[in-house]
Amino acid sequence: MIKTFHSINEAISHRSDCPYCKCQMQISSKDLTIKNAKRNIIFKLLGKDLLSIDLDSEKIDILTNEESEDHIKYKYNGINYERLILECYDCCQYSYTLQLKIDTSQLKIVNVVLNSEFFSVEEKNILYEIKNNYSKSNTSFSYYVEDEYKSYSLPLVTLDIDNPLYSLNKIKKLIIFS
Repeated sequence: MIKTFHSINEAISHRSDCPYCKCQMQISSKDLTIKNAKRNIIFKLLGKDLLSIDLDSEKIDILTNEESEDHIKYKYNGINYERLILECYDCCQYSYTLQLKIDTSQLKIVNVVLNSEFFSVEEKNILYEIKNNYSKSNTSFSYYVEDEYKSYSLPLVTLDIDNPLYSLNKIKKLIIFS
């Protein structure tokens, strides 16, 4: 089931701290710009045009070299989907991706959902990676041991993000019986 949020700030606060190392989650540096103490998320549109979301007010602007406001409305009259990644830069074991549905003609956020969650666990020199993709209703599972790589795709599995070893063992059992 896809988790829906009422605002972008609520979505960013979904998990403010990494469930593993308890450090603060960060907006992916490729998406966030801070100018004059304002927190803005910038997404690239067509050419050099940019879509800016002020995180304090959630106000949306389209930054362009176009002179005519009517031309901007014509050019960006519709729905734009963007992704926003929040990740732990300390342990690098957890991240989640938000999907933003933006009405560019009304300059407002229509919908914010939790698109996916990713975590990794290392156990006995094996690196396991698990990703729940809620929009596609599937779970990806892979592991690396020395030079060996295996991956599996499963129907969406309910995971306990706060207990990664429990989730890992649950998926291992599902793979055995699949």
